[in-house]
Order: sequence, then structure tokens, then C-alpha cells
Amino acid sequence: MLIAERLMDDVLTPPTDLEALAHCLNVSGFESEDMPLSGELRRIGSHFRVFYSSYLAPLQRRFTIAHELGHAVFALTGRNYPRTGEEVERICDMLAAEFLMPTVEFRNRLGEEPTAERILELSTLFKAPLFSTAIRAAEFKDLSVFTLEDQAVTWTFGIIPKGTAYKRSLYLKNALESVSKNSSGDITFAMSGDVFPSQARLTWTLIANGNRALCVLRKMRLARQPGQRYDALADGKSV
Repeated sequence: MLIAERLMDDVLTPPTDLEALAHCLNVSGFESEDMPLSGELRRIGSHFRVFYSSYLAPLQRRFTIAHELGHAVFALTGRNYPRTGEEVERICDMLAAEFLMPTVEFRNRLGEEPTAERILELSTLFKAPLFSTAIRAAEFKDLSVFTLEDQAVTWTFGIIPKGTAYKRSLYLKNALESVSKNSSGDITFAMSGDVFPSQARLTWTLIANGNRALCVLRKMRLARQPGQRYDALADGKSV
């Protein structure tokens, strides 16, 4: 965050002006290319240039460019800067998220009780991929974010499993049945537990031309009542 803040001191956001940010990193520009990789940073003379796949969707293209600008941050550290490896790629993803969705600005616009519709709005506002936006919101607010299609979880970040394993939990199953019946919604339902009873707030909105629903689940701890029992799977401990 500190690295991004220093680099983006005069860069307009949201959405982030990636060309202005590139200028700060000795990157001459961005170029589309028919390539097997999503993106690549190349040295062209005394400057660098970002190349990205011509097959990328617009928002994914922005994340790829931001990721490659993360590699440019490494390049500024010296001739023997690290170029490859899982840790390098992980850090470049973190820098990309920070470049596109700066922490302070993103937190302020996210609000205290994020909903699926709000995450969708922020994806549009920051011009960041929807799933990247959802993950960033989840990390800041301890949420579970996932997509539901034909009663199956097709993508997930958090405690909800992929597939239909959630159907073993009666509380969650009943809640998600509401998703298939309405294009958007906001409900609170019981999620009790051995250690502490809780409730969860579930919000959702349709995406992908109405073929899938983006769901946001937030658990809320409640005071435990004497003698109260619970379903451990519903609380997320077994998922």
C-alpha cells in the first residue's frame, strides 16, 4: 500500500489513470498482441513496455496491465531484480489490486455493510474485474463472496464451498433457495454454532446477463442463549 501511495500521489483515481502511473514507472505504454500469455513486461531501449493479450476483456485487460506495472516496480530496484516465481506473481497481483483499487479510496466507498450490488457498482467505478473487486471487499470486511448458477456455487472466496456441498447445511440451503427465486435480495438468517450462535446476512444480484448471481455473505456474532444447539456445518466450520 505504501509503495502504491508514493507512486500514485499525482495519479487520478477512480478509475486509476494507468497511463499516468506507467509514466512514473518508466513504462512507455501498452500494446495489444496475439500472445499465449495474458501479459508481459518488455524492455524496449531505455524504457519498458507492457504487452497484453488481444483476447482479454476490457476490465481483465486493466488488471493485467496493472499486474505488469507491478513487475515494473521490481524493475526499478536494479539490474538483478526478480522476474519470475510464485512470490513475485503474488506480489504483482497485490500491487495490481492496490493500483486499481487504492485502499483508502476503496474502503471509503465500500462502506460498513457491503452488499452484492455495491460490489458490482465498485467494479464499474474503479474499472476493475468483478471477482477482483469482490475479493478485495471480502478481505477488508471478512466476507464470503461467491457466484451461484443453477443451484451450484461456481466461484467462491471465503467459507462457502464450490459445487453443492452447501446443501448439507439446512440454514444455508434455505437461504440460497431465495437467490434462485429473485433477481436481487437482502436477507438475514440463522447460522448457529457450538462455540457461539450467529446470524448471517446474504445479499445478491444477477450478473452475466442474468445467468449467475453474485452473492455476499457476512456472519454476525450474537449473544449465546443457554442450552442453544447448532449445526456446525451451517456455521462454516466444516466447509
